[in-house]
Amino acid sequence: MSLSPEHIPLAHSLRNCVVERFAPEQAPRDEEALTHENLLAYLAASKDTDTSPLATIKREAARHKRGATLRNEHHAILTWVCEAFSNWEESYPLEGSLHKQIHRLLPLTVAVALEGKHFFTPGEHPMHQFLDTLQNGAVGWQVRLDRAGQIMEQRIKRAVDKALEWFGDQRVDIAAITRELIAANERDAARAQRMVQRLAEMEQARLRTLAAKRDAALMINAGLEDYELPGAIGEFLKGPWYDSAQLVLCTLSFLTERPQRHAQALAADWDLLIVDEAHHLQWSEAGASPAYEAVAALAAAARGLLLLTATPEQLGVASHFARLRLLDPDRYYDLQSFIEEEDKHQPVNQLVQQLLAEDAFSRLQQQPELLEQLCTYLGEVALLPLTGLLDGAADEAFGEAIATVIHDLLDRHG
Repeated sequence: MSLSPEHIPLAHSLRNCVVERFAPEQAPRDEEALTHENLLAYLAASKDTDTSPLATIKREAARHKRGATLRNEHHAILTWVCEAFSNWEESYPLEGSLHKQIHRLLPLTVAVALEGKHFFTPGEHPMHQFLDTLQNGAVGWQVRLDRAGQIMEQRIKRAVDKALEWFGDQRVDIAAITRELIAANERDAARAQRMVQRLAEMEQARLRTLAAKRDAALMINAGLEDYELPGAIGEFLKGPWYDSAQLVLCTLSFLTERPQRHAQALAADWDLLIVDEAHHLQWSEAGASPAYEAVAALAAAARGLLLLTATPEQLGVASHFARLRLLDPDRYYDLQSFIEEEDKHQPVNQLVQQLLAEDAFSRLQQQPELLEQLCTYLGEVALLPLTGLLDGAADEAFGEAIATVIHDLLDRHG
């Protein structure tokens, strides 16, 4: 069955249904009701509180010595959005901090509903799509995900903060924020798929190695069946060669100066590419060195990549970023984002330097703010083994406790 053209669009809008269903019976006089501008201002005050928008409106109106009466249409929209938002949160629950972040959007959702007619067409308004994208990206988040979970939590907080700027500037593009989130969610999905693929390839490689060892043993035994081997030869046959695959060792110039050899290397099937002195791989936004381009092409073809260097930032942060991108292009996808993230690690680095200092014991005793910083990053419970030693003297146990704290700092926030 299909509707005839005269039934489209629907004769009764969802907005009218909301007003008829949720508006109070008594309509206030215009001079008694809050103006539209005051209502939006009070909703803005509600965005960083745990109270309901209606409770905040009443509190702010009392503080400004105004009545808190709402026009029938405003009252109906606010009531309906709050109920719908609550039902949405109950139907698609999220854990702890992510739930709190997304709940901050309730006042904005009410304000957008008051402003936009398209809000009452399900799925059409950018705010609907924004909330759905946030929820889809946050499904499955758990505290125990540690660093991966922190990245997700920070991403959602940034998106919510950006959206709430609408109260100060209604030109904020919520649709653009949604597109950024969708792109980030797609990168996460692609990265997870790559990890699954790598695990499968690692298992296949392990099985191939086992099969090669078995075939080699059978071949050797069959060939030497009629001969008695000296002990030294027997020990040799048990040596490192038996656990090795086919290896190629060459200079980078061998590949960069001989295009034919580079093409042959690309055509081969490599399990692992290892690059020593990798800090010589230079890259900038203006262009890359031939060595970097050669390694990048091989890295894309090989199943694994290992870059060895003791000075990763010798040629600058851009080259360091580019080498990290070779290792994980989904994690390191934008230079500016990488620089901003590096800057956020500086406080942790400074904290670790203080813990590595020779007078770390006395610093912890004499600088309570140092323990407060550690508590902020790791929590009070994680610091108990360390704080319990500060009443005594610096000893081996203190050194072990410091090493554990540094490990936890770098593992969670480094």
